Amino acid sequence: MVVLVSHIAVAISQEVVIPSTGDTRAMFSMNRDEWKSNVQQAVAAGTAESTGTPDTGLAIATTTPNRLMIIQPDFADDINITVGYREQSAALLTDSAVQEMIRVARAQMQPEFRVMGDFERLHNGLAVHFTIFEMESE
Repeated sequence: MVVLVSHIAVAISQEVVIPSTGDTRAMFSMNRDEWKSNVQQAVAAGTAESTGTPDTGLAIATTTPNRLMIIQPDFADDINITVGYREQSAALLTDSAVQEMIRVARAQMQPEFRVMGDFERLHNGLAVHFTIFEMESE
């Protein structure tokens, strides 16, 4: 059983936790109206839900059996992403596995983007927070 749990934890930790560099590039290129339209299209297609408002900050939320991901650009200079793992999935992820997920996310986004990440364990799961910045052009 330990081997099975270990394999499940590895599968959960290897799940893509942030958007690809191409998707991130596209998000950075959007203005507020384009982002709002993108969110509305995803909601209409049934692939996501929206949270917030266009005035206070519109975010998009997607779910899988293991996690919830919320993406909210701030249109100044970064994109904020929170990945929430439900209690059963979170219990399988050690702190070192989560730190490795953050390290992998940073590496996959370089050299185009800088990624800050941290996490917190909650009573009903785990929240991993990312902030993505565009690298300065030299």
